[in-house]
Amino acid sequence: MSLRVTGGEARGRLVSSPSANNVRPTASKVRQSIFNILGQKVQGARFLDLFAGTGIMGIEALSRGAQNLVSVEMNPNLSRALQKTLTQFSFQADLRVGDVKSEIGRLAKYGLKSDKSPRFDIIYADPPYKNPLMESIVELIASNEILAPDGILIVEHANTRDALYPKAFDSLVLYDKRDYGQSSLSFFKFGD
Repeated sequence: MSLRVTGGEARGRLVSSPSANNVRPTASKVRQSIFNILGQKVQGARFLDLFAGTGIMGIEALSRGAQNLVSVEMNPNLSRALQKTLTQFSFQADLRVGDVKSEIGRLAKYGLKSDKSPRFDIIYADPPYKNPLMESIVELIASNEILAPDGILIVEHANTRDALYPKAFDSLVLYDKRDYGQSSLSFFKFGD
């Protein structure tokens, strides 16, 4: 499977990934929409890509000017392919192979390799659509305090009747939702 970067300095370059039944990369039109919504907020941002899969979202963020990237992916084959792509593109990233819940805890405790602050400007989470963590991902991020005060959390989830949906949590509120066929994006930020 190959995906094409849709914007920035790596626009048009291919990102390859080992074929796997459970990989569902974010469609190019959805990626373009996300980065159009984010606009200039990506420039210089600290970007966290949870359930990275092919890594296309984080690569798009770096291509569009993000300052740094942390990608978390549990599948070692996908992680190796992502590392290979990052090297081919001459992009630097902190790639973590492991469980998202554990890695969020580590980020909260130890921060980034290059910076001890655990706060991210943009967090993108794309759990498998039937993953029970989907419902609690917002609470997990809020309780670990890894989102910057003016940061944005974006959760991609299924747009179906039987889907699990991310739930807002005390301090993080849903402020926008966009539907794209069978996928939806929910945008969260700290309440006023």
